[in-house]
Order: sequence, then C-alpha cells, then structure tokens
Amino acid sequence: MTAGGIDYQSLARSRANGMVNYIALLIALARDTGRSAEDLAQWVQRPYEELGLYAELARLPAEERLKLAAERFATGRRLLYDEVDVTELADRPGYRIRSLVWYADRQLETAALFGVAIEEIRSYAALLATRQLSLQGIRAVVTPAGSYEIAELTPDDTEGA
Repeated sequence: MTAGGIDYQSLARSRANGMVNYIALLIALARDTGRSAEDLAQWVQRPYEELGLYAELARLPAEERLKLAAERFATGRRLLYDEVDVTELADRPGYRIRSLVWYADRQLETAALFGVAIEEIRSYAALLATRQLSLQGIRAVVTPAGSYEIAELTPDDTEGA
C-alpha cells in the first residue's frame, strides 16, 4: 500500500525485519553469556515488574483486562507478523489470535550470522508474551502451526471454574 509516495507495506516489513533480527541478537547474547531464554525474558520484563505495571493491569476487572491484553497482544504481533486476526472464543471468555509468521520459512541474516534458529526466535517470542500475560492474570497458550502462530488468551480466573 502506497500513500503520499510512501510504501507502508515495505516500511512495515523493514521494521519487522529489524525487530526480529534484534530478537535473534538478544537470543545469541543470552546464549553466549550462559543465560536461558527464560533468563532473557525475565531481564526484559524486570523493569516493568519493578514499576508495578503488570500488577496494575492485573487489578483490572477480568473482562476489561482480557480485552486490553488481546488488543495489546495483537498490536505487538502486528509489529512482527503479517495478517493478524483476532476472534473471540465461542465456548468461553477469551480470544484467539492467529498471526502469519512471515519469516517462518526464510533465512534471516542476523540469525544465520549468530547461529540462531528460526524456531528459537518463534519460541522466545511466545515465551516473552506468555510470561508477560501471566504477570497480568491472563493465561496464554501460544503454539506454532506451520507458518502461523496461534495464541489463545483466557483469564486465569476461569481455570477450574
């Protein structure tokens, strides 16, 4: 899509490519310093936890918290992925977010240079999101499905109900 001489699709892809390459760099740095993906996720999220952002979000009413989480998750995925679709779950409170992972079958320059597999990038992106959402009282299950990522977000308080 071009408007005013700007190719927004190309710009979005360049931004996403840069973000994914930085994720690959972070994964490589963590690996090279003896840290796990979980350690990396904790490091990235620690300042937000220390500021109380996640605790504040967790205080919202469940329905509002879930809707906000789905909106924020989808916005974040739109920065990284193509064709992000959000639907409400029919059988329980929650949302299903399906994202086309454009790099799923490509070799990324930074990932190749630093020895990071595409699956490591996908796995870390899912780990970071599920950890962040759990700190807000949201249960997230993020799974790869070919070139897609499928996420289901539900409130933690519906578990066992």
